[in-house]
Amino acid sequence: MTLKIAWSVDDVVPIPEHGLNREEGNFKYLFALNKEFGAKFTLFTTPNYKGVFDIRNYAPWCEWLKSLDFCEIAAHGFTHHNQKTKMGTEFFKITESEAENLLNETVMSFNEVGIRVRGFKFPGWLHETEFIDLLPKYGFGWLADHFVSIYPLKLTNGFYRIPYTLSTGNLHSDHYKNILILHSHISVDQQNKNGFNDEHYIEVRKFLKKIVEKNKGNVKFVTFSELLDEIQPNEH
Repeated sequence: MTLKIAWSVDDVVPIPEHGLNREEGNFKYLFALNKEFGAKFTLFTTPNYKGVFDIRNYAPWCEWLKSLDFCEIAAHGFTHHNQKTKMGTEFFKITESEAENLLNETVMSFNEVGIRVRGFKFPGWLHETEFIDLLPKYGFGWLADHFVSIYPLKLTNGFYRIPYTLSTGNLHSDHYKNILILHSHISVDQQNKNGFNDEHYIEVRKFLKKIVEKNKGNVKFVTFSELLDEIQPNEH
């Protein structure tokens, strides 16, 4: 049986430490993992980070992102920032109307730079539960969610909630079969210890080598959307 690995990378935005410098910055680690292992990544991208870094002002960077054939671009909120809590939990303690405005702005921003996003992740994980039901209305087919499991959860309306199995900051085992969903960030900061730097890259690379060896090379990297496209016939 082939182990499918789906890998999320959060907070991809057009500032130097979060991806703007392309292969010269933290993206070099993703390129290296793709070259060695065939790794693929779903890039959770915020289109107007903190209300300052608007992807519509970075058209060449957006075109470069779209050109990465081993990456999928997904939405990670609109600004990532919550004006009420002053935290990175944009969809927490806001009204449904405010949430709809944010989702609409998110989709419009991506559309303006020619990016179609199928997936969404709430910044900071926290959000009002009912906001999940809003996502299909704005064209999203799946949510990267904060519950630990193996298989994505299909709702009655056909919408999927995708869990994660491991944070790359806590790679505590190599005994995985069928599906492995990894969670990481493009950059290390005070809150996120699973962001990429030289030390983290070395640890992740060691883990992947063990995974490949354990599964006798029967490992396939997929984006989140590709994962769903492959498992839907099985209705897990």
